[in-house]
Amino acid sequence: MENRLLQDIAEYVEEHYWYSDRQNKIREQFKDVRFSVSVINKESWSERLKNKFDFIFAHMEDTFTQRLWKVIKQKGLSDVEVYKRANLDRRLFSKMRKEKSYKPSKNTALAIVIALELDKAAADDLLSRAGFALSGGNKDDVIIRYFIEHKQYDINIINEVLDYYGFPILGERKS
Repeated sequence: MENRLLQDIAEYVEEHYWYSDRQNKIREQFKDVRFSVSVINKESWSERLKNKFDFIFAHMEDTFTQRLWKVIKQKGLSDVEVYKRANLDRRLFSKMRKEKSYKPSKNTALAIVIALELDKAAADDLLSRAGFALSGGNKDDVIIRYFIEHKQYDINIINEVLDYYGFPILGERKS
């Protein structure tokens, strides 16, 4: 039963975890990895599970902040330009710069997406790295998706519309 549970968890991770094209190739190779009887007898169930997850985590894509800095560099923007466009406090942005594992709130991640003027695919990619998505089931997400699809990235206008409909505005800076 332990072996079956391990296989079920590995299959679940393979089916539900987001992978890039590069990771899909690794994933294909990973599907062929099987525990032999000798390995099963030598390793405990928890060691086998840890080894499988270690393999998966070692081949993960960029974190939110790693991707954020790459996009900022690719676009030739300064930190000041980004945090001002995102309506974020300088101290929060500095915290993001210092903490590699920083996980933003959805509000902050959306403000950054707008500040970077990302298209739909790039916005979805960056948001997913923070553990978020724009949902058709949330009216405020639909409003933000509208602005992204129409390439209108003025955070002040977006915030006016969000406020009009009674939704929280993007960013955190009090101006």
